[in-house]
Amino acid sequence: MLRRGVLQDWPFWYHPIAPTGSAVRYLASLSSKFHRVSIISSQGKKLALGPSLNKKSIQSKLIQPIKNPQGKVKGRVEIQSRLMNAFTEAEKALVEKIATELGALWQR
Repeated sequence: MLRRGVLQDWPFWYHPIAPTGSAVRYLASLSSKFHRVSIISSQGKKLALGPSLNKKSIQSKLIQPIKNPQGKVKGRVEIQSRLMNAFTEAEKALVEKIATELGALWQR
């Protein structure tokens, strides 16, 4: 569950009504190579697919864990592309930054 309280340091992409949805929409807007963007959350020993924007025919996958401030993995950002070796180092760093921001917003 993500925090919905008022924070002074929210990321600019963050919307408190749909926190993970706003992250997915922002990430999907970053590159035309991002053909599927999903947030997958951990619920005990199970994974649950959250918001997702997608197209078919996936060749490359980028997975970035979402960790809360205590370091516990709460989910992951998953981005897929129809292109082989699609992700640049800059794109990987940006996805890592968004996952870190999401993790900071996650409670428990």
